Amino acid sequence: MLAMLQLVCAKALASSFFSLNGSVLLQAEGWFNRAIEAIALGWSVTSASLTASAGYGLTLVFLLGLAIGTLSLCIAHRRVGKPERGLVDQQLSESQGRLSMALVAGRSDTWSWHHAENLLRVDNQQQVINHTGKALQWPMDKLPIHPDDYPAAKAKWQAHLQGEEPYLNLVCRVKSGDHQWRWVQISGAVIERDPHGEPILISGIYTDVTEHRQLQQESGLLAQALANTSEGLLVMSAEFEVLQGNPAAERILRLPALDGVRFSQLLPHHTGDWQQRLRDGHWRGELQMCRGDGTEVPVWLTMSPMEGHAQHIVALFSDMTERKQAEQELRQLADFDPLTQLANRAKFVAHLRQQINQRSSSERMALLFLDLDRFKHINDTYGHSCGDELLVEAAQRLQKVVRGTDMLCRFGGDEFLILVSDIPSETIVNELGQRILDSIAQPFWIDQQPFYISTSIGVAMWPQDGDQSETLIKHADLAMYHAKEDGRGRFCFYSQQRDAQATYQLDLVNALRTAIERESLNLCYQPQVDLHSNRVIGIEALLRWQGQDGQAISPAQFIPLAESCGLVVALDRWALQQACQTFVGWNLRDGQTLSVNVSGSHFHQVDYVDFVASVLKQTNMPPMNLCIEITEGVLIKQVPTARKQLDALRRLGVNVAVDDFGTGYSSLAYLAHFAVDELKIDRSFVKELPERGNSAIIRTVVDLGRNLGLRVIAEGVESPEQEEQLLRLGCRRMQGYLYSRPLSSEACYRFLMESSRHGLPPSPGRRALTSTQLKIV
Repeated sequence: MLAMLQLVCAKALASSFFSLNGSVLLQAEGWFNRAIEAIALGWSVTSASLTASAGYGLTLVFLLGLAIGTLSLCIAHRRVGKPERGLVDQQLSESQGRLSMALVAGRSDTWSWHHAENLLRVDNQQQVINHTGKALQWPMDKLPIHPDDYPAAKAKWQAHLQGEEPYLNLVCRVKSGDHQWRWVQISGAVIERDPHGEPILISGIYTDVTEHRQLQQESGLLAQALANTSEGLLVMSAEFEVLQGNPAAERILRLPALDGVRFSQLLPHHTGDWQQRLRDGHWRGELQMCRGDGTEVPVWLTMSPMEGHAQHIVALFSDMTERKQAEQELRQLADFDPLTQLANRAKFVAHLRQQINQRSSSERMALLFLDLDRFKHINDTYGHSCGDELLVEAAQRLQKVVRGTDMLCRFGGDEFLILVSDIPSETIVNELGQRILDSIAQPFWIDQQPFYISTSIGVAMWPQDGDQSETLIKHADLAMYHAKEDGRGRFCFYSQQRDAQATYQLDLVNALRTAIERESLNLCYQPQVDLHSNRVIGIEALLRWQGQDGQAISPAQFIPLAESCGLVVALDRWALQQACQTFVGWNLRDGQTLSVNVSGSHFHQVDYVDFVASVLKQTNMPPMNLCIEITEGVLIKQVPTARKQLDALRRLGVNVAVDDFGTGYSSLAYLAHFAVDELKIDRSFVKELPERGNSAIIRTVVDLGRNLGLRVIAEGVESPEQEEQLLRLGCRRMQGYLYSRPLSSEACYRFLMESSRHGLPPSPGRRALTSTQLKIV
């Protein structure tokens, strides 16, 4: 199209040059037409790669036509006769004037080559070559062409000379006067040949295209960037008809071609709101665009009129599919548990608050707090993957049990929450709780293996059990723990009384922790006597705690509490250290032993024996004077560990007593294999003496100890009758209020000194032992 337009312009120009009548100019007109056609066609070959617009190519053709036309007139001037020469002179003068003005306007210059001289002559009026503006000439072998461009330029020149290429058209770099390389467009053609067809004269024009080439490169980079960008680009007419689209737009919209598509066809769900906004400058927003396959794609679209081209509109849009999917995944992670796909804690709490705010106090709701019983054992034994499968199955069962209006969530770990709305009575809650218990009680089949678990459920009612979400959840959680305390596998409603008890227990734990840190607990000491020798044979160290209100807190209360909250080890270590230090300070000479209790959790620790050894060393306590008391239940719980610890204590030289013997397993098979030295009969058997059944048990224990070579001591002796009966049953070592209550360290030391000098002091109601009674022992 461009080449034809150039050719038409050139021919029109030729007609204007040769408007003279007569056959004199026919030959010159033929030369000129052939030259113009050659240059125009030659330019059309390269103009597409060198110019960014048709106007630039037409300008170059126009200048070239003027130059060659003027030269043709010069040739014609030499060949016409005198009668016609005046008319040719006039035409030549006019053509030269037009050529000069056109070259100046087009920033171009002419050049020519003559065969006889073999020189290239160039005009330099545009000062492309140097700044003098004077014409220049070079031998053909010394042209100032860039070495990289010279081979191609020489090849094109030779091809044109030899007639292989009818036109000369090339672009190359030429060195200017300031030693800079300038890009020039060189066009020309053979103007005159000899009778043998050899070129005599070649002429043409050259134009500095450095800035144009830079602009072309920049526009090429821009076009390449738009072609490779991931954002879609549409150029539209003022009527919103797509004129052109980049590959990204075709890919996003899944259309092989976008030319001619109306923009409204791509927006099936939208009105002309964006058209109205475009009148104010631009439109930007998120919307759905229709693809060629009928699907829709979310995009972020920006539309604005093209600057300097009000008749064109540019639409730039990006595919938001992946972003939307990422947002959906984030919402899923933010609101739902990734394992069970149930609502998570955050979403459930937000829903609970919303329900509380929307309801009146006359309406009732129930919050169920579920915890799977013994789930941790399955998780630790069979692995987390097995535990995860069980949680997923449990969640599916719960979803089948709850109503459609209820909300179920995984609160964390193996805990679930259910919010039951619109409750006319607690009967609905009872029925739901029982259905949940029955559902979870069914076997869970994982990897073809059945697992049986249960669940404990705590129930808190709104608004009576709490009018805030946090309070309601806390009370339901507390009720769940009460259900576990009652035996698991059941549900329990929140109770203020049990809440108060739990609060008291929590306060007690905090107070106990503070007491341990400040070492404000006390040790009391209770003597152990031997009635045969009528002397004190040992002392048991007993922990005592007096609260901030001055009231004594029973060991039966705070010792189990310390075991449940992990403080008992700290208690044990403090008691052993303090008791040994006190005992050594008494400096006793009668071989008494110090008995100190140890908890099961402390006894089974791998460093327990090392700790005992370090205490003995630090306090200079003789190992033979220390007796560690431990319950038989602790020994039976982990037999290999217990046996290992007992053997280590024996090697250390420390005595071991089995406390509360007779209340637990009392297995002879286990007892025969344990390295123990003493059995302590529990006070529960002594309390009921002389009841016949207990007497038989005590006699059995005494006989067992004698047969195994173990010492036997009865604790809890409070009356002379109990003492007398124990003597008749063969037990002569005793401990209890009948002889002494637990004493402070100072009082116990005075008791020990007095009994060492005068024997056991008489107690109220206690008769002196006769020789007959002692013989019984």
